[in-house]
Amino acid sequence: MVIIGQANIRCSRELFTEALPLYRTHPKLSFIDCYLSVLARKTGTVPLFTFDQKMTHQLPGVTLLTSQ
Repeated sequence: MVIIGQANIRCSRELFTEALPLYRTHPKLSFIDCYLSVLARKTGTVPLFTFDQKMTHQLPGVTLLTSQ
């Protein structure tokens, strides 16, 4: 957490600190996927829709979109 502790780094520290453990638990996902999952939950915009099947199986509140 040294990076987000820097005053010149502008980010949502709350979201970052919740997304990082998800990212560590699911190393096949990108950090952005984990961050978006937390953001959707925090803002009440779940489900988070995606075309990424692995994301739907690993993160809560994520729903797979189909091309139908």
